[in-house]
Amino acid sequence: TFKGMPSFKIMVEYDGSLFNGFQRQMATSAYQGETRNNDYDNSDNQPTTTATNCSRNHISTKKRKRSAKDSSKNKVRTVQGCLEDALVKWMSTTFKDCNITIPELRLRCAGRTDKGVHATGQIVAFDLPKQQEEEEEEESSKKSLDGCGYGSSWQLQRAINSRLPSDIAIRHVSSCSSTFEPRQCVKQKTYTYRLRYRRKVWMNTSTTIKKEENPNNIDTKHISNKNQNKEEEQQQQQQHSEQQQLHPLCDGGGPQTLRSPHDPSCLWICPWSLDDRNLDSICNELQGTHDYSCFVHKSDRSKKDNTIYLQNFHVEYIQQQQQETLSYAEEDNKINSGTPPPAIVDVQFIVQANGFRRSMVRNLVGFVVDIMRGQVSQQDIPKVLLLKKSSPSTEGKDDGKSNDEDVAMMSKLVHSAPASGLCLSKVTY
Repeated sequence: TFKGMPSFKIMVEYDGSLFNGFQRQMATSAYQGETRNNDYDNSDNQPTTTATNCSRNHISTKKRKRSAKDSSKNKVRTVQGCLEDALVKWMSTTFKDCNITIPELRLRCAGRTDKGVHATGQIVAFDLPKQQEEEEEEESSKKSLDGCGYGSSWQLQRAINSRLPSDIAIRHVSSCSSTFEPRQCVKQKTYTYRLRYRRKVWMNTSTTIKKEENPNNIDTKHISNKNQNKEEEQQQQQQHSEQQQLHPLCDGGGPQTLRSPHDPSCLWICPWSLDDRNLDSICNELQGTHDYSCFVHKSDRSKKDNTIYLQNFHVEYIQQQQQETLSYAEEDNKINSGTPPPAIVDVQFIVQANGFRRSMVRNLVGFVVDIMRGQVSQQDIPKVLLLKKSSPSTEGKDDGKSNDEDVAMMSKLVHSAPASGLCLSKVTY
């Protein structure tokens, strides 16, 4: 028998490489007719009323089992689906006469990560039926989670983890209020993005432009302004020729010269060499309160106001190593006259805000990478942030939102980084 529906909060880690995102999809529903998600609308703090909540009591147990069996054939693997399956399996095998269904779990999360995105600090809440405890079990119930009959937190953690696949793990379990909503109560979310790249290096043996000798022994003590201008042009041409002569590894090394069998799954190996001299200043310009419409997935740009306070956007250097392969060193000595091989750099972007829009973090990282590889200029940052200087014709006018045409045009400068390097690392309440 049941007595109430207590709620629990868990911290979940998962490797998102083999998941189609966090949210359960239609093919993984416990029975046909269930809505795609049981989450809450961000427009307010009230739960959305779904057809599932209204009609689940009218669906027979046989129909639920039959539909679940049919849907398992085309099941899409998601984090939410694995968690719900583990909870239902544990309840049905451990407690007698417990026929809890997936909708009754009311599982909700802090962030619905996309396909391939990882997490080390995902927060999930769910409901479980309170177990009826006998009088002789009163002593042991005092040590359980709020006397719900499920033992201590580590026992609940062990029971669920033993039914989860190896790429998901519960790190912490605690009880919470039934009104706790992981998405609505967030004060700050922290995403990290790990990137490996080869630092862009230019060779020393550039083609220099030699000065013409003076065969006629003309007096050159008084040089005219024209000659000075010519020398300046020659210097600019020389610098340009130097910039075109990248180190061979930067020009054609590719990601296959950067990878290792011991690489973590949460990593993007960049296929291009990057000039990271201005990396800190680029990240600094992108943080603050701005209209990030150009960094939001195009299907979600018009749904909400995309003016967000990006509390923090900076980069940490994890490690740097020189290329140690002897064959490369020998080739460098022949071609490059002693220029050291370009370094391999691992960095981690840290992005913090109280909320993000769809694909926003990956688009920010992709934009920074494009600047470092020279595809976009750092001077384009005010354009993609839609920072406009006031003009006499626009003074006194406030349309409240960015022009859709400007967003569509400037968003072409933004390209998304792969999901493999992104991780939801922490949620603060």
